[in-house]
Amino acid sequence: MEANQKFLSKSEIAKRLSVSLRTIDKWRDQHGMPAIQIGTVIRFDRESVDRWFNSFARQEIAQ
Repeated sequence: MEANQKFLSKSEIAKRLSVSLRTIDKWRDQHGMPAIQIGTVIRFDRESVDRWFNSFARQEIAQ
């Protein structure tokens, strides 16, 4: 993964966040993790996911 790469695959975003692929699916389906799907291909905008993750983490800590 290049540092300046804007769109990441599911495995790249999972590695970036140190979580499993299953967790990425759960977050996307149940918690609104931003993703772009074209046909069967799913990509994640690195900056959008970073913003979402920071917000999601704050909410989880507050509970």
